[in-house]
Amino acid sequence: MAFPDRIERTLELAQPPERVWAALTTADGLGTWFGNSAEVDLRLVAYLDGRL
Repeated sequence: MAFPDRIERTLELAQPPERVWAALTTADGLGTWFGNSAEVDLRLVAYLDGRL
């Protein structure tokens, strides 16, 4: 059985989009959201394993 490659959930938040984006895309925001510290690296990176 195949598993989906993502999980989606829709929420209505009583906050401006800028504040939600900052909470999801910065280390300070994620640390506050999850109650701990976090490091965020949002660079797009491709991994190659040597197979053709």
